Amino acid sequence: MKEIVLYFFILILMKANCLNQPNYAYECMAELGVSWSQMEEFEKSNPPHNIKCLSLCMGEKSGYITNKQINETAVLEELPSGVSIDFEQCKDITGIDDCDEFFKILECIREQFAKSMDDLKKT
Repeated sequence: MKEIVLYFFILILMKANCLNQPNYAYECMAELGVSWSQMEEFEKSNPPHNIKCLSLCMGEKSGYITNKQINETAVLEELPSGVSIDFEQCKDITGIDDCDEFFKILECIREQFAKSMDDLKKT
């Protein structure tokens, strides 16, 4: 089940993560003024700033982010067997603020995750 939560987290589909950890979702949504109807903004290629901040907030509360950094150990522990992420590829990414930067890093990780899953299916 944790693999499913991580999968959706990496895909930036926080709606799924919110269903598994609703307290985090409600806390972050209240802190940032995000409504449930805005949750579909996660699927856009360039979502609004508050949605980027929501992904950072959810990552921090779920333990995948500590001190504004990806908690590589926590992420790696939850990956399905055979799936790998090269965090070094995403370390030099910058953004206009913490929310934007994290969102871009998350996109980098999501792309690697998707490629690794595709490679795994081919074997």
